[in-house]
Formats: sequence, structure tokens, C-alpha cells
Amino acid sequence: MVGLILQSRALEAGYALAAAAACAVVMWKSIEYIVTTRRNSRERNQGSDPEA
Repeated sequence: MVGLILQSRALEAGYALAAAAACAVVMWKSIEYIVTTRRNSRERNQGSDPEA
């Protein structure tokens, strides 16, 4: 019985860790996407604007 409770706790911790890792990856990728998009937009604007 004690082993089952410990196993359940470990499984719960594993799920929480996996959820946190997935959340971190999503946050990182969205930040990376925003930075890349802004950089590309800035480069396009500089290329098309003769006053820049």
C-alpha cells in the first residue's frame, strides 16, 4: 500500500514536471518567434525605406 502511494506521488510529480517543461518550451518558442518576426520585419523595412 505504501509503495502504491509513493508510486502515485512520483507519477504526479512526473506529470507536473512534464507539464512545466512543455510550458517552458511553448514560452521559449513563442518568444523566439516574436523576436525573429520583429527582426525580419525590421530588415524588410530598412531594405524598402531609402531614408532608413
